[in-house]
Amino acid sequence: MKTFISFIVVISICGGAFLALHGEEKEVCIEDWYAQTSQLFQSASRFFDHVGSPSSEEIKEIDAKLQALLPPETIDLSYSSDQAPITTALSLESQQQPLLPNLFDQDNAPGTKIKGQVHTDDQDNIVGAEVNVSIPTDIR
Repeated sequence: MKTFISFIVVISICGGAFLALHGEEKEVCIEDWYAQTSQLFQSASRFFDHVGSPSSEEIKEIDAKLQALLPPETIDLSYSSDQAPITTALSLESQQQPLLPNLFDQDNAPGTKIKGQVHTDDQDNIVGAEVNVSIPTDIR
C-alpha cells in the first residue's frame, strides 16, 4: 500500500513538473509579428547602409560592360537561303488529294455517301443532329 501511494505521489510530481515547464505556450499575435518584421527591415537597412553606393567610375565601368553586351544599332536581319525549297512526295500527294470529301457537290458516282441535318428548336438552338452514311458493298 505504501508503494502504491509513493508511486502515485511520484507520478503526480512528474506530471506537475511537466505541466509547469510545458504548460502555456505563447500565442503569436500581431504585435509580435510587427516587432519582428520591423526588426528585420531595420537590420536589412543597416546592412545595405554598410555596403554603400558605387562611385561614378564604377558606374561608368559597369555601363560600358553592359553596352558591350548589347547588339549593334544596325543589324542585318535579311535572310537568304542558298538551297532550293524542300518538297517531299508526301506534301505533293497531300496537295493533290483532299483529306475530306467535298460535301457540297452532289456526286452521283458509286461510292460512300454522307448526308445529314441539324435539328434546332424555335429559338434556333441546336438540339440534335443526324448523319446518314451510305457505304455500297457491291462495287465492281
